[in-house]
Amino acid sequence: MTAWANTSNRPEESREPNRANRRPALVLASLLIAGGCGGSDGPSNPGGGGGGGGNSFTAVIDGVNWASDEALISVTGISTPTREGMLIITGFEASSGRGLSMGISFFIGPATQPLGVNTGTTPGGTGTVMVTPESWTTPMSGQAGFITLSARTATRVAGTFNYTAEALGGAVPAARVVTGGAFDITRDSGLPPLPTGVGSTAIATIGGVPWNAATIVGLSGGGTSFTLAADNTSYSITLSPKQLVSAGNTYGIPSQMGITVLRTGTADSWWGGLGADIGSVTITTLTTNRVVATFNGTLVPLNAVGNLAVGGGAINAYLQ
Repeated sequence: MTAWANTSNRPEESREPNRANRRPALVLASLLIAGGCGGSDGPSNPGGGGGGGGNSFTAVIDGVNWASDEALISVTGISTPTREGMLIITGFEASSGRGLSMGISFFIGPATQPLGVNTGTTPGGTGTVMVTPESWTTPMSGQAGFITLSARTATRVAGTFNYTAEALGGAVPAARVVTGGAFDITRDSGLPPLPTGVGSTAIATIGGVPWNAATIVGLSGGGTSFTLAADNTSYSITLSPKQLVSAGNTYGIPSQMGITVLRTGTADSWWGGLGADIGSVTITTLTTNRVVATFNGTLVPLNAVGNLAVGGGAINAYLQ
């Protein structure tokens, strides 16, 4: 998941980083609500309307070309600055009754980020396909697709995308595949504001399989501790120090740092155990609102069969 670590979303220490109804309108409403999560910012009046000709929004849906009617392209969001700086990009093709919508957050400029992540915590976003009255949306897998922005300014957003969306409410087929997506939209009256904060990311290899968190929640311990929970549709990881910690140091698992991994949707779980250290966490940055660290270990079963190898772990998370 190398695209996940784009430099445009690296933390800046001097600033605060900060489905489902089948009806398309309600899907879009849920995206707007999600954009207010993950921080103290609350939703306000939508922004981002206005003119600017020559707008385009195209893709291939299940192998069939799709192009939104220009008059039905919209970019909405929160009219006041938020940590997430969420945009909701929507288009409909009236002749076919098909529409696409994407909610994206934490883009401060050109970058590539995953789709299938929580727009309230994580750089990237979600993708939805609408064929009235059915809807499909990206699962919180952390890897349901990608979006690449080539432009994100006060008045213009442009980029490319692809994703696989899963059915909501028993819609048929079970999935919709969107490829070759592209959009270029200008609003002379202005788009919703750019993000004021930096999102959270967490990656690892779990049991030999790449894992990218969809949702990351970090709690601050005042600059000397933290609690972090990160999950997707495969696994969840929880990290919590057992003592005061600081940047520039490595801490043993389980003697100094606790870790638990759960397999999503099952009772399977692993942890550091009670014996000798089986891994470590190295903290490179720890402030009152940000932790950057790496971790690895071979975890022992808590309620599972066999050990679980966790390698290449890296977190860059906002603490609230």
